[in-house]
Amino acid sequence: MASRVRDRRAFLLVELVVVLVVLAVVAALLAVGASDSRRRAGLGASEENLHRISRVTTSFAGDNAELYWAFSWKKGESNSQYPDLNNAVTDNEAHANQAVDILRRRADPNFPKQNNWIADVFYSTLVLADYLDQGLPSGMVVSPADGQLRGWQIDPKSAPNVRLPYSSSYELPTSFYDKSNSPSRISQASNHATFYIPGDCTLGARSSAEVSYPSQKVHVYDRYQRHFGSRVGFCAYKEVRLPLLFADGAVDVRKTGDGNQGWQPNSPTNPQPTIYYYEPLGYEPPTLGGGPNELVYGYLRWTRQGIGGRDFGGPEVGP
Repeated sequence: MASRVRDRRAFLLVELVVVLVVLAVVAALLAVGASDSRRRAGLGASEENLHRISRVTTSFAGDNAELYWAFSWKKGESNSQYPDLNNAVTDNEAHANQAVDILRRRADPNFPKQNNWIADVFYSTLVLADYLDQGLPSGMVVSPADGQLRGWQIDPKSAPNVRLPYSSSYELPTSFYDKSNSPSRISQASNHATFYIPGDCTLGARSSAEVSYPSQKVHVYDRYQRHFGSRVGFCAYKEVRLPLLFADGAVDVRKTGDGNQGWQPNSPTNPQPTIYYYEPLGYEPPTLGGGPNELVYGYLRWTRQGIGGRDFGGPEVGP
């Protein structure tokens, strides 16, 4: 009798363990499913942001001689009600002043003048808010999965600098605002967040007529992979997948490495692409390999032949 009781207890214990294991597996599957559902929902919302940007782009072009949106002030001009933002000595300074002018009118009247700032790279979307007569910061230019930027928008004082709450999750390639020829074009410095900009660089909005391959040229892209896998990855890693807005208005998800690697804008006949380091700043996602920096290629940001080139669906435009 005692032996049967022990056997029964052992059997019940085994049953309990099996049930607990099954419950754990079910819970894990449900968690994965919920996570996948959230990612899909976030991707859909991000794609809708890009569709909205596409619609605004069309409207802007219709009101502005078929130009793409970009900062438009030029050196030597006086366009601002704020005296300290007039008479810039370079186009780059003029664009930084224009960005501050927008921020003072739409966010903070005491926003400080910014020196040595290339506003076009990460802040071109300020032009959209100004065109739409919106207050800042703008939710349209922030990925739903970009919790960090959304937090800075809610509490600007929590950001590492005063500009970041007004930045965007999405990036505009340099060719949509750099009108220069070699050797005066904007180019990449050694890491992803720094750029060279010659004093004679000519900046301003480009025309849609200059786009030779609208269905193959990326107009706006998410700076990081946020909706696939468990890790956030910088856009120039070949293995990441990103939502992209193309110059013809289409929105699609593509793997960066399926596109063309790009060029060196001030060495246009060089067959080698721009190569630089992703070297994350303190608030940016880590490298995918875990090191302090990793080499990446010029995908998306440095399309060969610029606005007249193509990123996907065909070879690079030569030379």
